[in-house]
Amino acid sequence: MTRVNLLKDLSPWQIAGVVFVFSILLTQSLYWGWNLGCFALADPDSCWLVATGRLIMEQGTSALLHDQFAWTLKESDGQGFVLYQWLSELVFAQVFEIAGSQGLLFLSALISGLAFVALPILTGRLSATKYWVLVFVVMLAFNSALYHMPLRPEIFSYLFLSVLLTVCTVLFKTNSKPLKSGQLLPIAAGFLSLFALWGNCHTGFVIGLVYLLCLLLLTVVRAKNNLPAVFVALIAALAGTLCQPYGLRLWTYLPHLFFADINKLNVELQPLSAMEFIGFDLWPFSTLSGLFIVLLLFSLKRKPNQSFALVTSQLLLSLLLLIAAVNCRRLIPFFAISAEYFLLTTFVPAVAAVERPAKAGTVLWMTLPVVAMLAGALLAGQTLQIGLPSSTGGFSAPTGALAYLERQRPGGNVYNDAQYGDLMIYRFGKEAKVFIDTRFDLYGDKLTHDYYKIANARDNWLDLLDEYKIDWFFVMADYQAVKLLKVKGWQEIYRDPVSVILQRPKRDPEQALR
Repeated sequence: MTRVNLLKDLSPWQIAGVVFVFSILLTQSLYWGWNLGCFALADPDSCWLVATGRLIMEQGTSALLHDQFAWTLKESDGQGFVLYQWLSELVFAQVFEIAGSQGLLFLSALISGLAFVALPILTGRLSATKYWVLVFVVMLAFNSALYHMPLRPEIFSYLFLSVLLTVCTVLFKTNSKPLKSGQLLPIAAGFLSLFALWGNCHTGFVIGLVYLLCLLLLTVVRAKNNLPAVFVALIAALAGTLCQPYGLRLWTYLPHLFFADINKLNVELQPLSAMEFIGFDLWPFSTLSGLFIVLLLFSLKRKPNQSFALVTSQLLLSLLLLIAAVNCRRLIPFFAISAEYFLLTTFVPAVAAVERPAKAGTVLWMTLPVVAMLAGALLAGQTLQIGLPSSTGGFSAPTGALAYLERQRPGGNVYNDAQYGDLMIYRFGKEAKVFIDTRFDLYGDKLTHDYYKIANARDNWLDLLDEYKIDWFFVMADYQAVKLLKVKGWQEIYRDPVSVILQRPKRDPEQALR
């Protein structure tokens, strides 16, 4: 087994081809970074994520015990307070404290670059995947994921899933001799640490456990030499998910988080329609899905140097995530990562068992695209002056209204738009006292359904205003309820092109008694 040097034994035409393919990857990486810089902070969720992290920095573990931003949580039917992604929020707040909005864009590009580009490239190069195949798969996967890549705790799940798939590919890529008992302890420690971090950052760790379970079941069928190591990895991973402030309570909270009835009203959690598959935004995902389905049969023709359990577990995970992504568009990036690794494994040439990549070449292929992404993100942030909160074509931050509330906030209980609640939490912290924000799982089904009724002026919405003792309204100017409330005598105390603030009319004492 010999180690090949960078570009050694390649003809001039082959060298030119490698340089050309690498140039395409760098250009695409610069675009990815620019795209992330433009849109990573476009989701108002980033506001309450940073605000929650600030609260943890100020109060320590006491901030993990109860919510301090909303006045309505006692009215909700939530399943108890579980800050299931607290570590991600703490990281976001610390980065923002040090480097501001530009630091958050840098973090988004760095983590995304490692998850979708650097680690898959490392896996592909270790398996001697051809350069053009490597670049094609990486580009197709990341362009698919860009459909939904805001700065949220999911980005840590993308990274941890990529780390998991890389580690398992290295450990179990062949049906080799069983690992010695002395090697099982480092494996246990590594998987325990990975899932302990994952369990404190985001609930996507469930996907990692599903993958390890598939790998274990398939290892029982084939490649039993790897059975002790895979079993130890799964047990250590399960133990790692319990290493967080809530213990088993996090697990009992997951059904409420994943299957709440209110999820049906969240656009991000909606299934994809047939027409969307042929739309411009989803063509990379449609292409990746089609390629994955075509290669299902091809993958069954296993190379002699490949592990049946590894390849088939990647196939099963990708198939499950494809079904999940079609039914919940927010999961498209998870499918993109899984399919990326599956395709790289499937495309492994027959000579992979005798070739090993040059270290210098692998480092360049891994590092330079990530550097290009960081440059693109920072260039977008500086050029467009992107900050938190951020306005985009789909959402305009009510900066004027927030400034008004800072000067003279009306007394009593507020009813606010959920996204405006995110911005109030970011701006006012514990003093926000919102009706609701986009943490819908925390508020429970009843309150969230009531929020939508009032927003759309439906059913018993006027009675709900009395039930919740709403004294003032802070919503988008085009809300259906705004005109109707003004007819009812509610006073407009602030208006700008995007938002409006209404105040309930005062009642005379006799009317109040009646």
